[in-house]
Amino acid sequence: MQPYTPDFARAKLTPHTKEIPINGFTYRAEISGNTGYVVEKGKSPSESKQYKIDHVLAERTVYYFSLPSTGDACRHCPWLMM
Repeated sequence: MQPYTPDFARAKLTPHTKEIPINGFTYRAEISGNTGYVVEKGKSPSESKQYKIDHVLAERTVYYFSLPSTGDACRHCPWLMM
């Protein structure tokens, strides 16, 4: 596991072109700035949340983002490499 950095994001990740739907929510990784975030959207604007990416765990074709523990369902979000 390694800390998430903008240099890592530029070198290893491809920005999402679409949101990923899971159980009535959609997810998208925002990796263009100095801090990476996973944006979770529900059916209403009040259900939108943003999770800071703290660390990254790499496997062959998948990166797992470690997010701060908030008690919510989205703690480790896979990033599929293109």
